[in-house]
Amino acid sequence: MTGLWITAGVCVLLAILLFCGKCSFIIIGYNTAPPEVKAKYNKKKLHRAVGILFLVLAAMTAVTAMYFELLKTVYSYAAVIAIVACMFYCLGYCKYPEETQEQEAGAEEEETPEDPDQH
Repeated sequence: MTGLWITAGVCVLLAILLFCGKCSFIIIGYNTAPPEVKAKYNKKKLHRAVGILFLVLAAMTAVTAMYFELLKTVYSYAAVIAIVACMFYCLGYCKYPEETQEQEAGAEEEETPEDPDQH
């Protein structure tokens, strides 16, 4: 039962770090993605979404620790549902819209001169 409280505490700590914009390495798939794939995602929204997931998991773990015998099976199913819901949320909500990517690419092209000898 002490392990559940420690797990809840670790989840809260990770959530706080994610809300501060740290710990990108714990977001599976994002940490190993190439830079062009990372550019498609809003890093701030992604950190916020995963931080919320960790807070939900911490709350679920704390409630399970309080009512262990009653909720130990329910927790397993609820945790899986929360993680899957967060994955779909991150895939949809945390991506930049296509026009934003095109605008950023266009702004980068305007900043770089095409031929430095002409200036």
